Amino acid sequence: MTQLDRRQLLTGLGAAGASLLTAGGARAQANAPIRIAVLADFSGTYRDTSGPTAVACVQQAVEDSGLAARGIAVEVIQGDHQNKPDVAMAMSRQWIDQRGVDM
Repeated sequence: MTQLDRRQLLTGLGAAGASLLTAGGARAQANAPIRIAVLADFSGTYRDTSGPTAVACVQQAVEDSGLAARGIAVEVIQGDHQNKPDVAMAMSRQWIDQRGVDM
C-alpha cells in the first residue's frame, strides 16, 4: 500500500464523509448496507495517485464515521475503469442497476 499524504487523505475523507451523511438516514431505517463505489484507475498510468489511494481514503472515512457502532453497515466496492470512458459508464450502470450502489 502506498503512503497517503495529508491532502489525499483529507480529500478522500471529505468526499466519503459527505456521501455518508447524505445517505445514512434513509438507509439506516431499511437495515440495508450503504454501498459506496470507488471507480478509479487501478492498472494504468494514474494507479499510484488514484486507485488504491482512493479506496484507502474511503475505507478510512467509513471507519471514522462511526456508522458501524450505530449498526449501519457500509460496503465499499471498487472497480478499474482502465482509463476508458465506455468501461467506466458500463461499470457505473451495472453497479447502480444490479448491485444497488448508493454513492
